[in-house]
Amino acid sequence: VTSIGNSAFFSCSGLTGALVIPEGVTSIGSYAFSYCRGLTSITLPSSLESIGESAFSECRGLTGALVIPENVSSIGSYAFSECSGLTGELVIPEGVISIGNYAFYNCSGLTGALVIPEGVTSIGNSAFFSCSGLTGALVILEGVTSIGSSAFQYCRGLTSITLPSSLESIGTNAFSSCSGLETITVEAGNTVYHSAGNCLIETASGTLVRGCNNSVIPQDGSVTSIGESAFSECRGLTGELVIPEGVTSIGSYAFQSCSGLASITLPSSLESISNYAFRYCSKLATVYIDNETIANGITSSSSYGNLTYYATTLYIKDTIPMTTEPTGWVKDTTGSGQVSGYNKYIKA
Repeated sequence: VTSIGNSAFFSCSGLTGALVIPEGVTSIGSYAFSYCRGLTSITLPSSLESIGESAFSECRGLTGALVIPENVSSIGSYAFSECSGLTGELVIPEGVISIGNYAFYNCSGLTGALVIPEGVTSIGNSAFFSCSGLTGALVILEGVTSIGSSAFQYCRGLTSITLPSSLESIGTNAFSSCSGLETITVEAGNTVYHSAGNCLIETASGTLVRGCNNSVIPQDGSVTSIGESAFSECRGLTGELVIPEGVTSIGSYAFQSCSGLASITLPSSLESISNYAFRYCSKLATVYIDNETIANGITSSSSYGNLTYYATTLYIKDTIPMTTEPTGWVKDTTGSGQVSGYNKYIKA
């Protein structure tokens, strides 16, 4: 036997215990062992070169380490999706060229740091989605040109990301809800992205793609927009956050669940705040607004992405002409906490 065909053992519920693929097998076809939930472990031969789409998807009974042989060059979409019982460190062989969509989706038992080797050119959508057991460093070496949408979303144990100079595209939410991130580095020479202040920035557009718990948003004008989910679940962001001048937009879910933020200052350059940008920012008690459009648009606690949902104090630049007082707020001219240059409002 040199190959195992597509759907050869699909949903064979009577297959139980250890599965040993013999030497000489070079390919495992699509859905070959998908839904074989009685399997408890797999051993792959050194001769293996390709793992097809959904080859072991939904094999939820699998436990123990997953050892991918050195000769494997492709890992198909959904190859090990929902194999949450697999444990131990995942080593991607140097010969692998592509990691398909959802390849390790919800393999939450995989642990340790992860290195994507130089041979890999693409990482598919949701390839490592919710691999929450991965901890420490994620290092993506030279050669990778694209990272798909949600590729590492909910990998909450990762603490650092290093991206190569070869990287050309990053999909939406690729690193969203990676709440443990502390450092972000883009290698020198990348013409599309750069890192500054532990922020991942798309250079041409000025979009801050992803921040982390230790981010300081650059104030040199290199950032003009905060992208969708850029700081989602960065609970380590605490105290006061100042959005620098030059930023014109804040994307959906940008600061969702940043539960450590206590105060935020919005610049005069800001023009738009998308839905749920500040949802679940439960300690965000104080908001400073320097923009006329934003100031006159505060109509309820849910306006502007839940900006003032939890706030108790609102400061609006005193040079801003207000067409009407903010709904649900009362101007306070005599109480404590007055700030020069701002009109103070307290929640009614």
